[in-house]
Amino acid sequence: MTTDYIDALQRSTEEIHTLSLIYADEEDIKPQEQEPAITRFFILSENEYNLAQLRLLKSLDSTTIIDKLDMPTLSVEIVTKFQSDELRRDSRMHITLPPGYPDRPAEVSIVSVAGLTKSRREDFSSSINEKSISLAGSEALMELIQYWQENGEGLILSSNNNDQEMFLNSENSEASGDDISCSRLWIWVHHITNTTRRKDIVQEAKELSLSGYLKHGYPGIVVVEGKTKLCDEYVQWIKGNKSRPGGFGRNWGHHVRGQVLLVEDETSPAFSNEFEDVGEDLSTLASLCRDNGVEEEFRQYVMQH
Repeated sequence: MTTDYIDALQRSTEEIHTLSLIYADEEDIKPQEQEPAITRFFILSENEYNLAQLRLLKSLDSTTIIDKLDMPTLSVEIVTKFQSDELRRDSRMHITLPPGYPDRPAEVSIVSVAGLTKSRREDFSSSINEKSISLAGSEALMELIQYWQENGEGLILSSNNNDQEMFLNSENSEASGDDISCSRLWIWVHHITNTTRRKDIVQEAKELSLSGYLKHGYPGIVVVEGKTKLCDEYVQWIKGNKSRPGGFGRNWGHHVRGQVLLVEDETSPAFSNEFEDVGEDLSTLASLCRDNGVEEEFRQYVMQH
């Protein structure tokens, strides 16, 4: 049994090494507008990968007994700039190779796909994991990357078409006198730790059809995007508009140290997600901002406090 796991580990490391060579030359390429998708390949678990190499060396010694429980779990990251994404943002997929892979299927996690909502990302993740299961028994990384590239392009195109339809509907609303200007606002708060308040922040944004993210903990960051009128209404609520049920009141509002009306009349929003809480890790929000083309804004309106 241990021999089977060693053989599987050998196949896993060789596959990772091969793909690292295939995609190595594309790491520093900056895509032009009409160029095809560019994919980069990274080893996430460097320590585990080095441990795998050590396990394989030890396996050459017939006197060394290696427990299958000591087999490392290897993980890689696929980063693609899809051609169908006009902003050429980074879309990310993580693939985990459990001990026993490729006989055991790889586990896939979709971190971000440019412009896709959370529900669409989850559907894509389920689809690609089904693909992974169907590939059990053979090296699957290359096929999973190809599946990711082909279907990711289609999903982004579909999302863009939906955005265009929404824009046309907004133009019709403008003819009726409705306010359709859009804004992105960054709110820096000393802390957001109360569970109920966190849920209220997310729920209020969803009810107003705003996109964006909450990073709770110390500090608390809220970035929202949507119609200017609704963004303004949301900020008034979060700063203490007691006329709205669930408002936090003036005492909590005094903790708001930064509010920036960033962009008006913006027809290409950076965030297309349903507003969500991304946890306490500031690097998670930083990564999302980088992937969605607003890293400089993040640095200016968050990191300078």
